[in-house]
This record gives sequence, C-alpha cells and structure tokens, in this order.
Amino acid sequence: ERALAAIESGFLGRQIQPVMVPSGRSQVEFAIDESPRAGLTLEKLASLKPAFKADGNVTAGNSSGVTDGAAAMVVGSLDRMRACGVSPVAKIVDWAVVGVEPSLMGHGPVPAISQLLKRVDLGINDIDYFEINEAFAVVNLHAEAQLGISRDRHNLYGGGISVGHPPGVTGLRMMLNATQHLQDTGGRYAILSMCLGAGQGMAMLIENAAAL
Repeated sequence: ERALAAIESGFLGRQIQPVMVPSGRSQVEFAIDESPRAGLTLEKLASLKPAFKADGNVTAGNSSGVTDGAAAMVVGSLDRMRACGVSPVAKIVDWAVVGVEPSLMGHGPVPAISQLLKRVDLGINDIDYFEINEAFAVVNLHAEAQLGISRDRHNLYGGGISVGHPPGVTGLRMMLNATQHLQDTGGRYAILSMCLGAGQGMAMLIENAAAL
C-alpha cells in the first residue's frame, strides 16, 4: 500500500528516469515500477506456503521479490560540488558494519544501527527517518521491536517486499527515499540499514543538505 501510494503521489516518479523499451515492433516508455501489486489482501498472503521450513512463517509474500533495475549517483566533497556548481542533496555523516551469527543474518541492522548511533553520539529519537531493507518482513519487525522504531518513521514509501531487491540498486533506492523524505519534511537525519548474507549488518547516517 505504501509503495502504491508513493507511485500515485509522484514521490517515486521523482527518482525514475523513463526509458524506452521494445514492445513488439514498436517501443513504449517504461516509467513506473512494475513490482508493487494492487489488490493483495492479508487473506491471500496468509494462504502462501512457507518457503524454507514446513512450519516456518517466511513466504513469497513477506520476502523481497526477484527484480532487476539500475541506479547511479554522484558522491563527492562539498568543496568540489560547489566548484562544479552542483547542489548536494545530503551528506554522508558516518557508517557502521557489523557481523552477526550467519544463521541470524536478519538481525544485522540492529547492532549496526546501535553501533552507528554510538559512533556519532546520537539517540534513536534524534533520527527523523529510517530506511531498513525488507529482505524479509521479519528483519523490519525485529528492528522495530529491538530499537523502538515506530512504524511511521521507516519505509514510508514501500520497501524490498513491494519494489524488490535488485543487487546494486537497493542501497541507492533507499538513499533516494531518505533524502527526498528529509527534503519534503525538513528533517535533519536519516539512517539506512540492511542485513547481508553470511551474517553482516550495515547502517549509514545521512544529513539533509539544507542543514549544512
């Protein structure tokens, strides 16, 4: 629902560069993400079979989809950007990478975010917005419970379950959501975080360029 609302409002459209793709003998403009699906209900999702264990609760409905995509961004010093006449949208303040038990890789964002906050001497309530990748829904549920992040402060524009988790794109997609959110709301800080296979967690703190 959040991803569909973000498409309808034009929020996600601000991130997309339309491209022409072949369709039969002609070409059509591709400008709207195909992954978010309207009409899903809790009943439909609850009817899906577990993916890993017979008595498990991870299904195709609460896992990120198999999608593809492409993304790009420019990272540079503030002095260099000013010299080029470019206005930055956010500052990368700091980041943290941690290791967890590989079988509990979905726990990764919690210690990564905790370590990052300690490094920058900020508290959880100093952060205006969070983007936590939904490799699986349980990753976000765990982070909510362990860190005390309210649901109205993270992934407001859909996540990996709705728009997919294409390698090389997810991090920038989260960055764009976070920077646009800070710009639109006047917030100062956002944290992006994700778990990684083999037991890693990563988190990055960004600051609204308007505060620089």
